[in-house]
Amino acid sequence: MGKYLVPGLLTLLASSSAAAGLFTHGVSVQDLDGIHRMAVHVRMGDTFHAIFIGTTVFNNKAFDAPVPQWAMDHYVSDQVVQIMKLRGRFPAEPLAVADLDLPALYQKSGAILASKEVVGTLLAQARQQGADALLVVEMAPASENAPFYKAGFGLMRRSAFGLTTGCAYAQFTVALFRVDSGKRLAGQWAQPCVNAAEKFTQKASWDQYSAEEQAALEAADKHEVMGKLTLAMQDFKLMKDMPP
Repeated sequence: MGKYLVPGLLTLLASSSAAAGLFTHGVSVQDLDGIHRMAVHVRMGDTFHAIFIGTTVFNNKAFDAPVPQWAMDHYVSDQVVQIMKLRGRFPAEPLAVADLDLPALYQKSGAILASKEVVGTLLAQARQQGADALLVVEMAPASENAPFYKAGFGLMRRSAFGLTTGCAYAQFTVALFRVDSGKRLAGQWAQPCVNAAEKFTQKASWDQYSAEEQAALEAADKHEVMGKLTLAMQDFKLMKDMPP
């Protein structure tokens, strides 16, 4: 598993400048009393979203591309397990979902985090496998704060009046629950494209990017997800070397 660990991730853990763009409800170390194991469930999807915003709506372009080979959900889950192994207050493991009908659960209104039924199902599974806490990472749809972005991850570029900015982006919500009470201890929304600079060029479709460019976009999106998620985990006091 460790082979997937993001290079420089431990340096990122110590950085405070990357915290911009995170909206959170805090948690205290006391809230974690009695937690000895944490299950992790990730739903970021397997679709890359390219969004190009021009000076007017007539200049806007976009495309979606399936990227199941990125295995984003597995990657993020694996990263959380590795981070908790290195620096966590307790170990983590992926939520065992083989016996769950995830497509049906995801079709329910509000799924995941806005559905008590879906959260309850995941908590029951976490309890069954002996976990005391559940961390859920879920792609977040467009909002008033980020109206142009699609849920999940991709590439955003804005061009207006000769100025272009862009970034590999990730838009998601993360929440931490106690399994015994079902209480949501903390929640955070990651705002995409904070302090972005132009890096990737605009192309009309996914297949117009070279294999090297596609690999660079994959690495950038994964780094973006894990950068924001690691900061959230810090805020949730999941790191044993973080102050109370």
